[in-house]
Amino acid sequence: MEKLNLSKRAIKTQFSPIRKFVPFLEKVKKEGIEVFELHIGQPDLETPKEILREIKNFKGKILSYTNS
Repeated sequence: MEKLNLSKRAIKTQFSPIRKFVPFLEKVKKEGIEVFELHIGQPDLETPKEILREIKNFKGKILSYTNS
């Protein structure tokens, strides 16, 4: 596999501030505390049927994010 070289700009890019919480979340999870992660990433909730139906009927070219 060919090694990828990152640009100087990419190397200087900082992590999202939300990532600072990851070690804390891992610690409390190991302590048995239930954590509901409602930030970025893959939700563990089933997608409503209505949304799946609308996605199937979507005719556009870009499915953009909502405002945060």
